[in-house]
Amino acid sequence: MDFLKARKFRVKVNGGYSGWQNVTSGIPQGSVLGPLLFLIYINDLMECCDESYIFVFADDAKIYRHIQCPDDCKLLQYTLAGLQSWSQKWLLSLDTRKCCVVSYGRSN
Repeated sequence: MDFLKARKFRVKVNGGYSGWQNVTSGIPQGSVLGPLLFLIYINDLMECCDESYIFVFADDAKIYRHIQCPDDCKLLQYTLAGLQSWSQKWLLSLDTRKCCVVSYGRSN
């Protein structure tokens, strides 16, 4: 996997460049192996979501559970705790600014 070694980046702002820095993680965007390596990386994600449903597409995931009683709320929270543990285990930070809750029902 030589294409992952010795990669560097710099930032251009207002016509000036920063110094070169080492890339310490990630896969080059647009690489042929990128999608396959990502799938291998998140392969065990579904295991932490046993108590709820999860749909994964590319780098997006949706978790849901039909809430009919207080125990369903607990199981959904259990799933979210499992997701947090999974993300910490694999050093994959989740962007909580992109997370949201959607609730549908006949009454509040």
